[in-house]
Amino acid sequence: MVAGIRGVEWDAVELPSQFMENWCYHRPTIDGIAKHYQTGASLPDALYQKIVKVRQTYTPFSLLTWSRRSPLQKRKKK
Repeated sequence: MVAGIRGVEWDAVELPSQFMENWCYHRPTIDGIAKHYQTGASLPDALYQKIVKVRQTYTPFSLLTWSRRSPLQKRKKK
């Protein structure tokens, strides 16, 4: 029995994250999934712009994380 992410290839774990990181900022996709539950109105443009602006908030942290992991990946392949 597999619990959590143990026993699962890292790519399979990372896929949902990558999907959301890339598609949740695509306006046509947001318009297709984000509707007001009573009125059916689309996400307001001002709120969408806030979401897009926040996208860059953790970019330096992400770069640092991947920079730290890259030497580990090189060692793993040998």
